Amino acid sequence: MTKKFISLLLTVSLLVFALAPAAFAGNEKKLNNPEKIQNQDQSQDKVREKLRVGPAEAEETVVEEVYEGNQGRHKGIPNALTHVKNPLARAVLQSILDGKSVCDEVYKYRNGIEDEEDIDTGELEIVSEEVSRLADDDTMDSSTRALTYRYMAQIHVKAGKMNDALKFMNLSARDNSRDEETFRELNSLYAKKMDNKVKVYVNGQNPVFDVAPRIVEGRTLVPVRFIAEALNANVTYDENAGTVTIQGQANISMKINSRIALVNGQQVELDVPAEIENGRTMVPLRFISEGFKCKVNFYGQSNLVSITN
Repeated sequence: MTKKFISLLLTVSLLVFALAPAAFAGNEKKLNNPEKIQNQDQSQDKVREKLRVGPAEAEETVVEEVYEGNQGRHKGIPNALTHVKNPLARAVLQSILDGKSVCDEVYKYRNGIEDEEDIDTGELEIVSEEVSRLADDDTMDSSTRALTYRYMAQIHVKAGKMNDALKFMNLSARDNSRDEETFRELNSLYAKKMDNKVKVYVNGQNPVFDVAPRIVEGRTLVPVRFIAEALNANVTYDENAGTVTIQGQANISMKINSRIALVNGQQVELDVPAEIENGRTMVPLRFISEGFKCKVNFYGQSNLVSITN
């Protein structure tokens, strides 16, 4: 019994010693095989990818999100493209959908039009609707958007659609209120429409007045409250004293029907006094605007006034 056990033990021991070098060689081969290690690492990465995203994948994801975001904002464009045949108009729609340079494509569209006969008004209406939606697109800076609107206005002028041109020029003025060329074009558009009533823009916005501004002795009178609020100033009116006070960057006090005003306590002579019309206090626009250190431009062709602070 003992001899048999000892014999079996010796056999097992010899077998272990015989196999050990091969096992060690296999491990050594495995350790010295970079390709196999890399494959193992890649397999592990697949497990980890649920927990993290690599730089390349992140970039692809961002692109997809931008594209999908544009698809959501402009979901009508794929359908619109089936109705638009003009290649320049199609390029504008595609650039909006892809989030590319819309301004450049609108510029090319404008330059590709020689006269009204080159324009399909139905296609232009489709393009205009989609470009108008850019007002809510926060991926586009305001100056580029303003220039895009100017180009669209110019296309509508070529098409003889003055009301639509005016709509786009107003959008352009809103987004770039300091651009004098925009207001020169706006002034020209109003003149072409034979609109000579006084128009006032404050920081690109065109307030609606319940009493229309008017010109007296070469000076524009406007309802003071509308202008003051647009310039972030407060207005009070003392009916007993007949005095209007405006407080903001400057303190201005004027007596109704008097040519003497006070600006920060200093007397200033007015060309035209303040007056009451239909329950509204009308004041000289330039005097108020300059009192608040605003820039005032007057475009006489259509009586348009632009104020920026």
